[in-house]
Amino acid sequence: MKQVFKIFCTLFIIGFHLSTFAQSIPDRPIPAKLVNDLADVLSDSEEYQLESQLRRDMDTTSTQIVVVTIKNIGAYDISDVALKILRDWGVGQKGKDNGIVILAAMENRKIWISTGYGVEGALPDLLTKRIVDTYIKPNFKKGNYFEGFSSALTAIQSALKGEFNADPKSPKGDATDAFIFLLILLAIIFLFFFIFYKASKRNGGRGVVVSSDGWDEENDRRNRGRGYTPPFIFWDGGGSRGHDDDSGGGGFGGFDFGGGSGGGGGAGGDW
Repeated sequence: MKQVFKIFCTLFIIGFHLSTFAQSIPDRPIPAKLVNDLADVLSDSEEYQLESQLRRDMDTTSTQIVVVTIKNIGAYDISDVALKILRDWGVGQKGKDNGIVILAAMENRKIWISTGYGVEGALPDLLTKRIVDTYIKPNFKKGNYFEGFSSALTAIQSALKGEFNADPKSPKGDATDAFIFLLILLAIIFLFFFIFYKASKRNGGRGVVVSSDGWDEENDRRNRGRGYTPPFIFWDGGGSRGHDDDSGGGGFGGFDFGGGSGGGGGAGGDW
């Protein structure tokens, strides 16, 4: 009798755990949305921009990427919750399993990217971890949630296309590149003036005036017979430049999740 009671208690505890875990999984959105800001950390404009970015990528690559923010996951592992969302919502296409879920638990300060079977080749766990560490964590620590999501999504799309650079340049590398560029620019300017200096010396020390229409002969005649004058170079100014800033928005066409699944691939961490 005691053995039966122990089995009953064990089954009750397991059932209670499973029921509470299921309650921690947000319901599948109807109509389907790719950005589900349940923790309310994004503005309407930011949510719209991310949704637009994900819709464009989905239309181009057929990969479905879903962003979900929730307030708290309790004592559960965020990787389990993200995988449960991927499976229960059916993110990705059935048979291709090309879905990705990016889950952020705001009060727990945890982030996880769960990948479907079909994208694990292009987005292995190590690369996913680098994307989280490079783009999401630094921005989330500063409260820049939109920038963290947007930059991570861009990196994920690059990875899916085989174009992602897993080792972004450090500030030291950027400074070195800028210094080299400055040296090259100064060398070009020096060479340019040196050539005109030689040309002016061969012409009896006359200054050289250049416009966009060619040599200024009148100024060249005025300089005849004079001593050496350092060459001056003038370029005719062009017209003003500008650009039209035409932005607009609208509604999104309907779509649905395709029944994708995953096996637990992905990476994440705390911020």
